Parts: sequence; C-alpha cells; structure tokens
Amino acid sequence: MKTITIYGASDDLIEVEGKCPGCDEYSTSGDHKAYRGRIHISACGDHVTIHAIYDGSWGFAICPQDGDYDSMPDWAIVRSFGKKTEHSETIAITLPDDAKVEYKP
Repeated sequence: MKTITIYGASDDLIEVEGKCPGCDEYSTSGDHKAYRGRIHISACGDHVTIHAIYDGSWGFAICPQDGDYDSMPDWAIVRSFGKKTEHSETIAITLPDDAKVEYKP
C-alpha cells in the first residue's frame, strides 16, 4: 500500500505527491473558472475520479468514476483543510501498490 496526497497550490496548480505513476504538479487551465479538472485514480480494477474546484480556495469532490459502479473502493481517504497550503483542502489516499494517477483538464 502507498499513500498519495492531493492539494491545490497557488490559483492554478494541483499537486499530486507520492510514489505512484502519474504523481506530478499539474497546471490547470488558468482561465479562472471554478472547475479545474479531474484526477483519475485506478488500482486493482477499481476507479475513482477526484474533481478539482478552485473558487478562491481549493476543494475536491471524490466519486466513483463509472456511473454503473455502485460503491467506492475500500481505500482510506483522509481529508483536511490548510495542511499543505492555507487555501486548500488536502486529501491523503492510501492505495494498492498498482495504483496509477492521470490528470484530465
């Protein structure tokens, strides 16, 4: 198992930290719309989408990726605010070792 951390930095960057393929710093569109993109996480056949929202501070909505998928994977998710940066929610997710991350604007 490994843990990744997701948070917003400045007004146009999403940070995904951890030792997982796809973890990186992602530049959002910068057009100052509230909705800034999606982070897809897949592992062991499970999929989750994290929607990134910026409207003066960062927030994230976490949901199953597929509308036919009935439940969330059994991954530990810890949410806090202001832990990494004072204007962002921080999400820490413990994932299986085969997890992959992908950012989609």
